Amino acid sequence: MWTKHNDSDLTAAALLAMVIAIGGTARAAEPASDALGHKTSGADQWLQATLFTIYALNDYLNHYCVGVEVSDGVVTLRGEVRDQVEKALALRIAEQVDGVRMIEDHIAVGGDAVDASFESDLHRSIRNVNTTAAVERGLAGDVGTTSLSIAVGTKDGVVTLSGLVQTDSERRQAERIAAETSGVDAVSNRLDISPGEIDTASPAGPVLD
Repeated sequence: MWTKHNDSDLTAAALLAMVIAIGGTARAAEPASDALGHKTSGADQWLQATLFTIYALNDYLNHYCVGVEVSDGVVTLRGEVRDQVEKALALRIAEQVDGVRMIEDHIAVGGDAVDASFESDLHRSIRNVNTTAAVERGLAGDVGTTSLSIAVGTKDGVVTLSGLVQTDSERRQAERIAAETSGVDAVSNRLDISPGEIDTASPAGPVLD
């Protein structure tokens, strides 16, 4: 594998970096609150990014696109989830985030796929990171691919595998694992076959989104 980091740590670190970058830009642009004590748009962007990240890291909600809009501390949630339990979870999460003054619930129940109409660039990046981590976890847990030098990249549901394997069987196994991973729509298999020893200390770099 191209990385030895824990998958969940990798995902959390990447998402946290996104939130910090967005929040830092927002906070630099405007003060934290107005004269009435209400949150400004800079703080609203911070809340939005924070909720996006929390939903993406939640095992029950990360397969859905919960749309988040924030205005003056009022959070509007849209999109679809599978059932009432997941809807209640999304609402409870928002209630516990510091700075949220009110929640307007427009989440529908009965969804079985991501509704792209609510997807932002941040949503898309989060989904790509989550899918990449899931594929890496599958490869790391399979006895036939755990020691291979495979880089994984994801863009809009398409996973790209690159690096070196020793046999065509290993190449096909890696593709199968990626294709069967939740959130993967297609696999671009760019793995090269090299019968010699694989240098796992110097793997190919990951394919960037």
